[in-house]
Amino acid sequence: MKHTTKPKALLFYVAFFLFTALVSCTKEKYDFGKFASNQWDPEFAVAIVNGSMKITDFNLTASNGFVQTNSDSSMSIVVNGHLSTFKTSDFIPSFTSAGDVTSRSLSPDEKAAYNLIPVGVKDSFRLVAPQTVNLAAQSASQMDIDSIKLKTGIVSITIQNQFNNACLLYIKFPTVKNIPTTLVNIPANGSVTKDIDVSKQMLDLTNGGTTTNTLGIVDSIILVKASPDNGNGKLVFSGVMKNPQLDVLYGDVHQQDFFNTQSKDISLDIFKSPQPTGTLRLNNASIKLLCSSSFGVPLSFTITSVKGANGTNPPFFLNAAGIAPFVIPGGYNTTVFNSLTLDKDNPPTNGQLLNLPDFLSKFPTTFYPQFIALSNPGPKNVHNKNIIHDTSSGNVDALITIPLDFTVSNFAIKDTFDYKFTNIDNIKSIIIRTWFNNGFPISVRGSLVFTDKSFNKIFAFDTTQLKIAPGITDPVSGKVIAKTPNLLDFPLDSTVIPNLSKVAKVIFTGSISSPSDNKGGNLNSKIYSFEGIDIKIGARAKLKI
Repeated sequence: MKHTTKPKALLFYVAFFLFTALVSCTKEKYDFGKFASNQWDPEFAVAIVNGSMKITDFNLTASNGFVQTNSDSSMSIVVNGHLSTFKTSDFIPSFTSAGDVTSRSLSPDEKAAYNLIPVGVKDSFRLVAPQTVNLAAQSASQMDIDSIKLKTGIVSITIQNQFNNACLLYIKFPTVKNIPTTLVNIPANGSVTKDIDVSKQMLDLTNGGTTTNTLGIVDSIILVKASPDNGNGKLVFSGVMKNPQLDVLYGDVHQQDFFNTQSKDISLDIFKSPQPTGTLRLNNASIKLLCSSSFGVPLSFTITSVKGANGTNPPFFLNAAGIAPFVIPGGYNTTVFNSLTLDKDNPPTNGQLLNLPDFLSKFPTTFYPQFIALSNPGPKNVHNKNIIHDTSSGNVDALITIPLDFTVSNFAIKDTFDYKFTNIDNIKSIIIRTWFNNGFPISVRGSLVFTDKSFNKIFAFDTTQLKIAPGITDPVSGKVIAKTPNLLDFPLDSTVIPNLSKVAKVIFTGSISSPSDNKGGNLNSKIYSFEGIDIKIGARAKLKI
């Protein structure tokens, strides 16, 4: 028999698995027309099911996980989850630019030399004026940019000429190789703004020295003495970078919060509806945080909080303070990876802050990690050589592995599904006999309540009838070494048969326990792919004649 079902609760399957042949093997209905016979024998038996089932007969899939068979044939539920993606635009949302407003007037010696020049000389007087444009990355705190290449960028320079004669201005970027000198003609007492495209150019912001965030400009000036002038004017310079779009940045990001965020929540479908109750202790479960980064910046990840939620119950927390930070080195022209594994030993319990087994035993349907990534986690008094591309990014993912290796006691679950009986007119009474040869290391008690569409009870098989003893396990390995037979009879007499046509729903309630250790507790249970249950279901019916 092969079934496909959507995961609901970790052990719901195992419980429902043992009873599913009573109903689901009949494809959500049972046709009593099978009892129609050409014989006049008013009492006879019919075989309904004769087969076996293993946990692998169910295709347990979920939107974010799957069930895997491990190398030792044990079974695990694996859940994948994406927690966070961080990009350059998250860390550097924009750039700001400001130009130092500078002015250039003639010194007394220059003024004296200027006044000696006759009016009308073409190249009247030459002088030089330095100018700077600042470019700052708006990260969480200031960074020092040594050089930067922009996808797009315009250096916009405004020059006010306060001399009584015109001047020629040659604008040059000494540390940028591929930008030609720009000539600007400024009339007497006039003002000119010149935009110079620096897109796709590598801009040295150190000016060949140790400064940062500053683009140096040299203005060569020719004052044209077309009329008498005593040289008392000046030139006023200002400039900004317009529309800077990052391509690649080199510099020192310093030590700061690269990002500080609550990640996306991860949904654990295995603990979702129907909500389980009881005691469940999972062994050897783990959560591996997988981090990748293509930033040329070393990052130290610190988990600040891990909150679990389960319906309307109060939230609960993993002991995040007991989790040591872990570092991803800078990904210089490549993507680098690192991971951190949380398990039964990491972190330890600290009061109300839980270790991982205690955290999972509260059946979190979702959990929310929060973490900080600190850049350059080494010494603070060094100049870090960081690289950030506009395409740099990082990801934090989670891989949750939950082996079907547990201790469970009175783990109760409940579910409701549609069901109906057909062709019952010729049936007087019936006994359904089931034989379960249980090869799973758990015991199950349960009930099936058959109701009409308004959930009014028609009849039920209760916990005194639905009892399945566990297979016999090896106390060391936990493997089942012998199956346990269970014979169950379910009579439907003449008071029940007429109402079977009203059945529309079945309410299933089950309670699961590991085998007793004979000391008031329970032994460990572990599910293997080769374990299963043999099932025989038959019916003995009396027909109306």
